This record gives sequence, C-alpha cells and structure tokens, in this order.
Amino acid sequence: MPSIYLIALSAAYYFSSFEVVKFVPVTLSIIFFALFVDAYYNKKEMILGFTRQFYPKELTEAEIEFIKRGDGYWAVVTCINTLIQIYVIYYDDDIIWAFYTSVGWYILFFVSLITQIVYGKVYAIKLYSR
Repeated sequence: MPSIYLIALSAAYYFSSFEVVKFVPVTLSIIFFALFVDAYYNKKEMILGFTRQFYPKELTEAEIEFIKRGDGYWAVVTCINTLIQIYVIYYDDDIIWAFYTSVGWYILFFVSLITQIVYGKVYAIKLYSR
C-alpha cells in the first residue's frame, strides 16, 4: 500500500500541482471509509478477518462477538480521519497538512486502537460473555 501511495503522490505532483497532491490522502481515506462502511452493512467482518489472520491466540466467543462489531467503530474512525484531512487541506497551512497526513493520522488510529482494546477488555467482553 505505501508504494501505491508514493506512486499516486508522485504522479499527482508531476502532472498537476501541489493542491492536487493534497487530495491523494483524502482519496485514500475515503476509500478506507467506504470499505469499512461496506463491511459493516454487509456483515463482512473485516476486522475479525484481520484479527484472526494476525492474532496468534484462539479467540473466545465473547471476543469474537465484540470484534464482529468493530467494522462500525472503524467506519466512524475513518470518517473522522477523512473529515480532519479535508479540514487541513482548506486550513491554508501546508505544515499542518504535512504533519497530519504524515504523522497525525497514525496518532489518531493508534489512540483509536488503544481505545477499542481497553473498552473491549474492560467492558464489552464481559457484556458479550453473559
């Protein structure tokens, strides 16, 4: 994915202007938002699939039920990310745009992931295990 991102940025910069380059991260954010919305409404359980693929331990039934609902949460997070990216494009400060599109969204996603994990461990897993 990073190589596709670099190719898109390079092509946008070469063939047009810096203003067009600014919309490449927004476009990718919209794509991820659409994927999570689709997964949520069509019950594709995208987050559960990733978790099963990369998490080595066996999941409990309560954990599976919690993670199945994760697509909706990540749809909201990617929507917030997209809105922030649109805002920083029009904020007229290239430094803020560069910070958010290079580092800031990582912070948002990391905090969102930690929030989901803590919420799941403290509250949700207990709720689904009843």
